[in-house]
Amino acid sequence: MTDVAGFPASALTGLVLLFGAGLVVGNLAGARAADRALMPTVVATIALLAVVLLAFVVTVHSPVPAAITLFLAGAAAFATVPGLQARVMDAAGSAGTLASAMNIGAFNLGNAVGAWLGGAAIGAGLGLPAANAVGAAMAAAGVVVALVSVALDRRRAAARAEVVAS
Repeated sequence: MTDVAGFPASALTGLVLLFGAGLVVGNLAGARAADRALMPTVVATIALLAVVLLAFVVTVHSPVPAAITLFLAGAAAFATVPGLQARVMDAAGSAGTLASAMNIGAFNLGNAVGAWLGGAAIGAGLGLPAANAVGAAMAAAGVVVALVSVALDRRRAAARAEVVAS
């Protein structure tokens, strides 16, 4: 934000606060949406994260759009959390504690891999905004995984319905 968007170092505290406000808003909105329609929310929030991070590649070059996108990135990132956690807990059955721990571990692994890949892109000379593009690609891969999960759920439900009908 200082090197590309041109913010002074003194603005970083406010920018972190803005990002944190996005996290809170996203978490609340994601929870509300997940309560209404779990898997559509999971897919939509991950897709939204991909779009916002891709937009950040462009908006990071100007302070006001960069600040807006920073807020939206926080909101989109944490909008994914309630739905993903609910999905894991629903699928876990009686192993909820273990599944919850694994889910948080997966979040942390994703953060570490994303930071490493973003750093590799920057180190390859692609520039600081490349980290946002890497995040967008990772989120897009998450959309694919979520859609596969939806398809598997539908196949299992169809198989159960077939057994019941027999």
